[in-house]
Amino acid sequence: MSKFLNIISVGALILSLGATSMARTQVESEDIDVNGKQTKAYVKEANNGLDMRKSRRLGVGLQAAGALGIGGALIDLNFNPNWGFTAGFGGGEGFQAFMFQGKYVMAGDWLMPYFSFGFANWSSVGKSGPISKTTPSILGDKLLTSEEKADGQYRKNLIYPGFGLQFMQLNGEWAGFSVLAELTALVDIGSFTAAPTGTLGVLYYF
Repeated sequence: MSKFLNIISVGALILSLGATSMARTQVESEDIDVNGKQTKAYVKEANNGLDMRKSRRLGVGLQAAGALGIGGALIDLNFNPNWGFTAGFGGGEGFQAFMFQGKYVMAGDWLMPYFSFGFANWSSVGKSGPISKTTPSILGDKLLTSEEKADGQYRKNLIYPGFGLQFMQLNGEWAGFSVLAELTALVDIGSFTAAPTGTLGVLYYF
């Protein structure tokens, strides 16, 4: 559990750095006179989600559930408006997890549907006895064999397809912040056992 709390602390630090960057972006905004009225224009705004992915290429944030177990920290890199790459590190009770994921984003304004395909590794940490209950439950219910539960040690290599929706704030003080929800089917490479799950996440793009 202490390892998971450390992961959350790192994720919170990443988000705080993102907030600092957002504050810096706000400082760089300038007043524009429109018909005699003063208004604010913030840098790196966009008319739609794909344009935002052009101007803001790197995102950092946190994810709950999904390919990282209970959750963890994320880095998201936009290669171009449609294609991106995500890496994450997290885990759950008694195990740590990392993932690598490709993402294809379809056209959209502030709400963008996307497809993903990735690889994740879940591995036990420390010495433990027989496993009777796991968090998340899909680990014990779907992925672990009887032998792995009895031994208490395991390493699971997982591949997965996913489909998600990503909300992107395009303008104003919160431009660059994003919330996503994704449905994922984790598949154990060794046994081809599938474990459906879902993900909620928040990202800030620089």
